[in-house]
Amino acid sequence: MTLLDRARKEVGERRNEKPLGKTSLYEAVGKLRDNRDIDRVLAVAPLPPGGNAIERFIPGWKKPFQAAVRAAWCDKRGTWLTVKAQLEALC
Repeated sequence: MTLLDRARKEVGERRNEKPLGKTSLYEAVGKLRDNRDIDRVLAVAPLPPGGNAIERFIPGWKKPFQAAVRAAWCDKRGTWLTVKAQLEALC
């Protein structure tokens, strides 16, 4: 058993969690090696998600949009054009 394996096992037991995978551990060591000039904790801290953080719809439009879709769904002849017409009536 290597030193890294023993460290993984011991840290997992202390935290009452599943031990880190070898890949995660080697990635963290690589980050520490590449970012020696900055704080060690900051070097291995997880990055913020890279997804789109901008809301696509204005929060106030959610309820009117849902109401328009519900009305079009209940109408036997309702289509996307019905939803669009109801939303245009609000503006």
